[in-house]
Amino acid sequence: MLLVEQRTLVLLVLAGAAMTIQWLGLQLARRQPRAGRAAALRRGVIAGGMALSLLYAALEFTCGVLLVRSDGFAHTIAGRLWMREHWRPINRLGFRDREPPALLPEGRQVLVVLGDSLAAGFGVDDCEDRFGDRLQAGLGEEWLVVNVARSGWDTSEELRALREYPLRPDVVVFAYCLNDIDGAAARCGLTPPRLVDPPPRWARFLIDHSYTLNHLYWRWVRFRDRRIEETYWQHLLRCHERDDVRAEHEQELRALIRVCREADCRLLAVVFPHLSDLKRSRRPTRRIIDLLTREAVPAIDLTETLKGRSPSELTVNRLDPHAGVPVHREVAELVREALREAR
Repeated sequence: MLLVEQRTLVLLVLAGAAMTIQWLGLQLARRQPRAGRAAALRRGVIAGGMALSLLYAALEFTCGVLLVRSDGFAHTIAGRLWMREHWRPINRLGFRDREPPALLPEGRQVLVVLGDSLAAGFGVDDCEDRFGDRLQAGLGEEWLVVNVARSGWDTSEELRALREYPLRPDVVVFAYCLNDIDGAAARCGLTPPRLVDPPPRWARFLIDHSYTLNHLYWRWVRFRDRRIEETYWQHLLRCHERDDVRAEHEQELRALIRVCREADCRLLAVVFPHLSDLKRSRRPTRRIIDLLTREAVPAIDLTETLKGRSPSELTVNRLDPHAGVPVHREVAELVREALREAR
């Protein structure tokens, strides 16, 4: 089903009505006696208006239907439409996942995929293509794989969600991302930078209610400031270099490890780099791997696994730096192999 916001639908209807009126006007103009340049000018204006209306309608269709995709940029209409079309199913707990059963059949084990937007599959059109869902398909009916992940979560929020989840896990696969440190950084007074400003007030209504203008405006913003993603990435690198932030972050990671041990469930970490910059990811991800190693937690270091590959091979698209389907597929195989070796 094609998604069209109501207000933009009104614009499309108005554009169609304008084209119809202009076409009727052109037909009437052709039936009038020739009056020299004035008649020619009138016909030209009508024909030009029809062409512009047709062009606008075509652009609205293109930007509102054909260019709908995840862009990692929640300000855009295209991003919101992608969410409406693909961010499902949503269960009663608010996660992008199937409903968890009230009772488990005897002998069935529970594997929790814990994380943020990456584990939730941001940018992945079909949730069946996420690594967690691929794990479910590969592990079979002896296992129930559930997704406990939400966009924007940091480690403390992931820990709270794990504690509150109604099913007791046998295995937790922790999808660690470098922005998991954001909560610890904020508590140490280091907050993320403001990356973009809203459209100017005088143009906001048109930009917010036209696919075409919205698409062009946010593309211009990205072109004007090509370092938007780099600005946030620099912030994360600073967070991972601050001793006080790292100490705070390590405490919450140890708390997560302790909760898993107290619940007698196995913990396996999958440490994701910043997929657009594997080289500069190596130092912070190495520190996380070293911490997990000291705590005797097995970990998959994707910085090493994915080295030598370009961002276009790893990410959803050039606007969305989340992991693409090929990376989810590879992670599922790595996790399956790690679980097999741990038996």
